Amino acid sequence: MCSECESVWYCGPEHQADDWTAGHRAECRPLFKIEYSKVLSRYMVAIREIKAGQAVLRENAMILGPKMNSVPVCLGCHAALEPQAESEDYYRCRKCTWPLCSSKCEKSPRHSKECHLMASKKYNSSIKYDGVVKPDASYCVVTPLRCLLLEKSKYDELLTLESHVKIRSATDLYRVLKANLVPFIKDFLGLPYDEETILKVAGVLDTNCFAVRSFSSATIRGLYMRAAMLAHDCKPNTKHYFTEDMELVVLATVDIKKGTPITATYTQSLWGTEVRREHLLGAKCFQCSCQRCADPTELGTYLGALRCPKCKDGKVTSLKPLDTDSQWKCECGFKLTAEQVCRHHVDLQDQVKKLDKSKIETMEEFLQQQSKNPVVHDRIYEIVQVKHALLQLYAKKITELSPKQLQRYGNLLKELLDLANILEPGLTRLRGELLYDLHALRFLEVREKLTSGTIDKAKAQVFLKYYSSDM
Repeated sequence: MCSECESVWYCGPEHQADDWTAGHRAECRPLFKIEYSKVLSRYMVAIREIKAGQAVLRENAMILGPKMNSVPVCLGCHAALEPQAESEDYYRCRKCTWPLCSSKCEKSPRHSKECHLMASKKYNSSIKYDGVVKPDASYCVVTPLRCLLLEKSKYDELLTLESHVKIRSATDLYRVLKANLVPFIKDFLGLPYDEETILKVAGVLDTNCFAVRSFSSATIRGLYMRAAMLAHDCKPNTKHYFTEDMELVVLATVDIKKGTPITATYTQSLWGTEVRREHLLGAKCFQCSCQRCADPTELGTYLGALRCPKCKDGKVTSLKPLDTDSQWKCECGFKLTAEQVCRHHVDLQDQVKKLDKSKIETMEEFLQQQSKNPVVHDRIYEIVQVKHALLQLYAKKITELSPKQLQRYGNLLKELLDLANILEPGLTRLRGELLYDLHALRFLEVREKLTSGTIDKAKAQVFLKYYSSDM
């Protein structure tokens, strides 16, 4: 990778030198800089135009480790663990007794420091397989310990990140950490860190870590120092993925103009504003005030709005979306309190949770019933989530669907694609999945017509070309 602009990659130094003289010298400059604001703290800003699909950065993690309440994972390679057939339990490190995938990970550099320390204190892991793979809170000590064992320069750099420790210390989770993590680090391991420092490290991890799904299907967490500078936005302009060796790659999903913040999202785009902001406040300790959150219509999608039970056609929206206690009102004058709106959403959420999501018929029946609900409209986020789940069922059974079901499937795909074009525009995963499924449906329709003799091969090619350009 070019160390100057960090946006071009090479197979080796020879080709990098060739490209430098061939023209990269003239265009080699960084893509972004770090700025500061009271609202966003430190954040990335584009210092030149970034094209959709262009890599903004690639970065290896400073720290990788298990989640606080993780299913059993190897502390060497982070693979999800399976019990050994002969012992009906997990393989254990012969030094520190933590479960590992095999003896080869006993020597993993990632595990060595913690292993040596815990072995010297005669630690005995209580994690065991009892017939069911289940999360274990013992893992809450591992990733914070790895941070505390970093070399000083990296540890000092880690402490520059936001922790929100004062806010987090009052939560139930951090009361548990005070009772478990802090004594483990201070008393059992005898490390020279006070309670405030230990909890600050835990706060840095909770505020800045990415959820990393390893190729063994285990989800761990990773701290990527530069990527931590990505500001949050409920309509982000980047997406990210992880390589097999857990390198983080951030890509622009739309063209990003010079001077524009480079953003990611830490929540779900198909949630309504109230739910997104509540989630961000609980998980990341900030109240989002992005363009979408501040817009009563949510960029014209009305995901969190209610249908007006009085005029039937209007939408009841918040008068002040950034105020959780604000009154809600329809253009016809009908009003609801924030508490009343919340009750309607909670009731609908409860019904969605109880819904059997394994059967197309059951979900379609639910949608039909809710179409008669006086406060529910087609785009309210709970209904959108049901439709999204329904699409996945249709996709799995696409070759078994009746003509009527295929038409319904196509209509749902278009409906959600319209939403995705607004909420996740550009080269996003959601749009990609919907476009892929829509193309598969069109291909099936054309193949059926070709097989039945309704169209010839030349006409089929015209249809497919038209459908592709129409997407």
